[in-house]
Amino acid sequence: MGITEISAEDAFLLYSTHGLSPTQIKSMGFSFDEQEFVDKMEQHQKISRAGAGKKFAGGLADHSEKTVKGHTATHLLHQALRDVLGEQVHQTGSNITIERIRFDFNFNRKLTAEEIKKVEEIVNSKIAENLPVHFEILPISRAKDIGAIGLFDEKYQDKVKVYFIGGASGARGPTAPHPRSASPLAYSERNEDYYSIEFCGGPHVDFTGKLKRFKIVKEESLGKNNRRIYAKVE
Repeated sequence: MGITEISAEDAFLLYSTHGLSPTQIKSMGFSFDEQEFVDKMEQHQKISRAGAGKKFAGGLADHSEKTVKGHTATHLLHQALRDVLGEQVHQTGSNITIERIRFDFNFNRKLTAEEIKKVEEIVNSKIAENLPVHFEILPISRAKDIGAIGLFDEKYQDKVKVYFIGGASGARGPTAPHPRSASPLAYSERNEDYYSIEFCGGPHVDFTGKLKRFKIVKEESLGKNNRRIYAKVE
């Protein structure tokens, strides 16, 4: 595998999100400006001490275990809604707390009991499959080319963080090689192997099995052509 040059900012994201040391990042085939990486680490420490933080658009402010699980569940829910109702469905908003998930999407009518049941079944089947979850940092044009979906009104940077749920050749569970161990762009070429591909700031669980169980609690109208779902995970 050849060496891929990435920015110090992208390298720092690998460090801050997944705890990868500079040595580990380099062992994955990436090179970056190490002094700039150190500068960014010092800057991050100053920001943390001041009580502030930086993240990609769409990231969670609360990184508690329950909200992180809920965040991953919204990606599964989003795709399950598209599977059941059609690919015209897109997320229009969300809010996640330790108590519940709130997910807004475009649709022109109330969901039937059968549709809600089917969405739940799909999400829980993906949880039971224990699919791997990983992210890649890609140029926005590349992310769109591989079918990543995001919020309609969101303004994205030139490079974006994209989360993938699923794995090449059906790799599943903690015994399978983690997607992060391979070249990220190589994995992107096989997007048909993934259940969900979304623009997202993270964080997420590393395997969907950690969600245990998903339940839709309520579905309601938000006005013309917009619906809201309340749900929860164990």
